[in-house]
Amino acid sequence: MKFYKKIFITAILLFNVFICSVFAGKEQDDFEFGLKLFQQDPSMAADQFEKFISTYPRSSSIADAYLWLGQCYQILEQYDSSILKFSVITVNYPKYHNLDIAVFNLGLGYYYKNEFENAIFQFNKYIKISSSTTAKKKKNSENLRAASIYIGDCYFNTGKYDKAIETYKNENDSKEDISLSFKLFKAYYLNKQYDKALDISDKLNFEQSDTGLLSDLDRQRFYFYTGDIYFAKKNHEKALSYLTAVEKFSIKPDFINLVLLRISQCYDMLNNQDKSIEYLLKIESTGMPHYLNEVPYRIGLIYYNSGRYDIASNY
Repeated sequence: MKFYKKIFITAILLFNVFICSVFAGKEQDDFEFGLKLFQQDPSMAADQFEKFISTYPRSSSIADAYLWLGQCYQILEQYDSSILKFSVITVNYPKYHNLDIAVFNLGLGYYYKNEFENAIFQFNKYIKISSSTTAKKKKNSENLRAASIYIGDCYFNTGKYDKAIETYKNENDSKEDISLSFKLFKAYYLNKQYDKALDISDKLNFEQSDTGLLSDLDRQRFYFYTGDIYFAKKNHEKALSYLTAVEKFSIKPDFINLVLLRISQCYDMLNNQDKSIEYLLKIESTGMPHYLNEVPYRIGLIYYNSGRYDIASNY
């Protein structure tokens, strides 16, 4: 009797091992299916990973599933959902081997939601995790640089230009590139450190179109910012040479009315009232609302200052 009991117990154990291996194989297949879908359709991949987490809550791959799920939602620009999934990892799986990736992506999620203080916190946390040893620092050097630049962008977007400048400058000093230098140029300009902005511009020659590293919009910003700097420095002829360059682009920026206003002001300061009025009238034809209500007053003022009171009264 004992002999048959042993055989029965052994048979149950073998059956359990078989069942576990079948389920383990299916679990692996389900996870890998999610990975394949991720390459093709992030929305379907998200559904698959949600199903995987629900079906296998004790899986050894559960943290990986949350990571991939968070990345699906990130790609789909569903940032609230991505933040939620990455947060599950940071709260419930603090020893997860890819914790740094989850934290970095948390920073991105908050950044894209314009929650810049939260983004700064997460990027700083990532920097702390990923530079805890020399080996980690070397391995994660590119992402560490990216996290630092994102922190600079957060400061820039919240008007903390001094901190943005400090952050950009530290990274640019270690490895100079034109896109980061342009960020530094913009921060100097908005912080009214005009000479430093011009120093960077002169050094890297942003206006050379063959660099190919600045978008048309950034090149338009460069021409406007530089023109505005010279306007502030009362070098109106040089200001005009940059400001009028913005008009050469086929697609006009949303700040085109401000450009036209500055051009008008330059001509006015150079005693060319006809040109000044010409550029004020251009504001009315852009279809943009900015400064539109100022046009009649400014035209009237030009006529008034030139002694043409009868015309000025019409404005």
